[in-house]
Amino acid sequence: MVEALSQVRAHGAEAVSLRAVAQAVGVSPSAAYHHFADKTAILVEVADRGADELDRRTVAAAGGLAVDDADAGLVRLRAVGAAYIGFAVDEPHLFRHTFGPYCSMTPKFATGEGGEGGPGVDDDGHGRGSDSAYGLLVDTLDQLDALGALSRRDGLDLVAWAAVHGFASLVLDGFLPAEDSSVLVDVLSALVVSPRP
Repeated sequence: MVEALSQVRAHGAEAVSLRAVAQAVGVSPSAAYHHFADKTAILVEVADRGADELDRRTVAAAGGLAVDDADAGLVRLRAVGAAYIGFAVDEPHLFRHTFGPYCSMTPKFATGEGGEGGPGVDDDGHGRGSDSAYGLLVDTLDQLDALGALSRRDGLDLVAWAAVHGFASLVLDGFLPAEDSSVLVDVLSALVVSPRP
């Protein structure tokens, strides 16, 4: 598994072969099949590991930040967005793989019925707490809403996630400079947090 993760990080999922992974760790290809049914199974596991790394980085950057008032909530929201974009920039192949065709097969990215929700959302569409990147976003927005700092809460997590994810993808594709991430996160935060009339 470590070797497959390393190969995805270095070259992308297209370069991974179960035979090469087995050879790199000094076992026969048939021995590798005792652990993984096929290449799809190992790539699903790598996608899950990528999601774990995204969660780890986001929680490390923002999980300890309290949301005592709207300003503190903005600080936490910015930290979540910056960590997400930072993961994409630091780990472009793993980021693409994590959100690629295998992500829908991982439990971490299961969505609610009908396809609504996002990573870290249970079947009822509720966040699973602040132990995942998406759960931390949901938790932060919920706390800001409880403070009366949002003009609208419904769907805001999906809009924020889509904006930050889209920005990260555009950076990786060479359409935007990574340095503009602070502009995106600041503008998005300002749009999200506004007192109720």
